[in-house]
Amino acid sequence: MSMTRLTYILCGLFATCSLAGAPTLALTRAVQPPVIDGRLDDAAWQSAARIDEFTQVLPRSGEAPTERTEVWITYDSGHLYIAIRCHEQQPDRVLATQLQRDASLKSDDSVRIVIDTFNRQRDGYYFEVNPAGARIDGLIEHNNEPALEWDTIWQARSQIDEGGWTAEIAIPTTSLAFDPSGSNWGFNIERMIRRFQEKDRWSGHASARDVEYLPDSGTLMGIENLHQGRGVEFRPFVSAKHTALSSSPEDKGTQFKPGFDLLWHVTPALSTTLTVNTDFAETDVDDRDVNLGRFPRFFPEKRAFFLQDAPLFAFGNINYNPRPFFSRRIGLTPKGQPVDILAGVKLTGRQGPVTIGLLHTQVDSFANVDSKNLFVGRVAFQVSEAAAIGLLGTRGEPRANGDNSTLGVDFNYILSHLSRDRSLELHTWLVGTDSDLAGGRDAAGAIQLLYPNEPFKLELFAGRYGNRYDPGLGFVSRPGINELIADGQMRWRNPFAATRKIDVHGSLQFITDLPGNIESEDHETSIKWEDLSNDEVTAGMSFEREVLNTPFRIHPGNVIPVGDYRFARFFTDFNFSPSRILSGKVSFESGEFYNGSREDYEAEATWTPSRHTHFGTAYELRSIHLPGGDFQVRVASVRADFLFSPDLSLNTLAQYDNDSRKLGVNIRLKWIMVPGNEIFLVLNQGYDVDENRFTSIQSDITAKAAWTLRF
Repeated sequence: MSMTRLTYILCGLFATCSLAGAPTLALTRAVQPPVIDGRLDDAAWQSAARIDEFTQVLPRSGEAPTERTEVWITYDSGHLYIAIRCHEQQPDRVLATQLQRDASLKSDDSVRIVIDTFNRQRDGYYFEVNPAGARIDGLIEHNNEPALEWDTIWQARSQIDEGGWTAEIAIPTTSLAFDPSGSNWGFNIERMIRRFQEKDRWSGHASARDVEYLPDSGTLMGIENLHQGRGVEFRPFVSAKHTALSSSPEDKGTQFKPGFDLLWHVTPALSTTLTVNTDFAETDVDDRDVNLGRFPRFFPEKRAFFLQDAPLFAFGNINYNPRPFFSRRIGLTPKGQPVDILAGVKLTGRQGPVTIGLLHTQVDSFANVDSKNLFVGRVAFQVSEAAAIGLLGTRGEPRANGDNSTLGVDFNYILSHLSRDRSLELHTWLVGTDSDLAGGRDAAGAIQLLYPNEPFKLELFAGRYGNRYDPGLGFVSRPGINELIADGQMRWRNPFAATRKIDVHGSLQFITDLPGNIESEDHETSIKWEDLSNDEVTAGMSFEREVLNTPFRIHPGNVIPVGDYRFARFFTDFNFSPSRILSGKVSFESGEFYNGSREDYEAEATWTPSRHTHFGTAYELRSIHLPGGDFQVRVASVRADFLFSPDLSLNTLAQYDNDSRKLGVNIRLKWIMVPGNEIFLVLNQGYDVDENRFTSIQSDITAKAAWTLRF
């Protein structure tokens, strides 16, 4: 059966496929490039193609926007230029509280842009700018939320005036991968008017879908004769680290570390990157966490080298567990301590309908583990507009002196348009591993069905992970189980006055061992109310079951014995809109816990007196009462950010938990001299805290400078 015929059959099961046409815009070439300063007085905009037809997406899908938006787009051989005029009847109410690169703009007015340079409706680029000139960029893969950790070189300037606010954007063609023989690009643009919590969009107005859903995009036509240069980008860097205190005496002193990244576009859409003596001095520290569960926790990747092309290695729509590839396995020990990456090479991009991601690294030795070669390869083939099939393989064991190999296949099917702009997704995968640590071969597989729409959303998932399933370069929190999940939500938008939406959510999770004996159950139901200001109140109940076949040490001196435990818990959350000067959240959870009880308290507060200064604090208390004894876990943090411009920032973070009795302080200064040329200054200070006494146990300061040269 052909894939096209299958598409029509599935459409018929749910509804008639949407035939609504998307808008198009024919571009003209700029004679003189505009000056990117946020003012729209350049001659280039007089002859540029113009967009002024936007449709409201939220809060009332399909209606006219409350404010007018105009967009002009033009290009030359080296750049795509975009100008935006956001009209405002009350310009004094424009919100622009953020200045930092890649900071969340959920508190601000903003404009979001997506560009699909291959016009495949599957993957592309994301750009966002606010009225203060703060910039966000990211990669879109499989129409998911963009990977905002990806950074490239581009310019944006904004200003607020008596008519509202304006922005000018210049995106170099050398920052984008594209097919030079194609003249049509997918494109969409969305404006956020924060005081109304309103989204206005050029193409597509389904409230259940975000602007990065590329099948909803319109088309830019007539983009021709773009300059790509030689396709070479050379990024040298040098860092100097002075360590005064360390648990390892050999680390003390001053270390100089030069290195470089070299990127070469083998074709316009396929690039290879070589990294030598890789350095991650500027990487954000992980959030402090005390794990009271039986299984390891997932921490997201934050290192730039691995994030740049991360969507190309995505597999099976797996977000966390059980990932066959997780880049934090490279260059970090199982306890999260850094291991030097001596060299690495990547080949990433697209060749026709094929998406390619290959990564090979050489990591240094640590403890009793020898230096290792680690490899991961990912290839996906677009069978049709709706279907893709792929392979993923890894080789290498970073945790010990053994071997490990992984091979998996996945199939992803996305019906983009059912009737009334609805979609349907099917994801399935099968992975086999051969692990010396786990003692041999095993496999895991799963199937997932998603109906991500409004007013009803549904997820069905079934997976099976073998006892010895162990991808050495992946993440698995719990092997040897069967897992079943059903998750549904009903949403009502604008049901009555002062209410933006109401969500009723329910989920079921069953985990058994491989013979089928229950190990865990989780039944949860909740209701969430959101007002017109984006404040939220959530309340719910969960009913859990945990079957322990071996004792579980939850805390020093406190062991939960073998048994079949069933307990119920109540939770409530209050989230205050981030657009307020003082915002944050308060949450409380209480109820039974194994053979005792537990109360969790959490509070966060953020004070934003201006776009140049942000202060935040968070406190978490878990109070556990068990027959083996009562104990409490406390985690606290304080943050202060000083933002001098969109290109110069000073960020400070202090974190403490009473489990480790350690206080960590991280201070980072970042200066983007010009896009691509950056200077970092990072201080890390650690203390042991005992009876209100602070003993310094770690002290290091790192300076790093990096340049980008394009040929």
